[in-house]
Amino acid sequence: MNKLAIATAAAGFALNSVHSAPLPEAAADEIGVSQQRLAKLDEFFAREIAANACRAR
Repeated sequence: MNKLAIATAAAGFALNSVHSAPLPEAAADEIGVSQQRLAKLDEFFAREIAANACRAR
């Protein structure tokens, strides 16, 4: 019974996301986010991905 409920909920979320409106886009500086900070995050995640540190568990 739990598997059926989980499958039904997952299907509902999947169908809902297909019909959802896209998220609004904004430039980083328009919302108070530093371009330099974003660049550091990009570098961090690039290193983690290259080192295969972000693998699924």
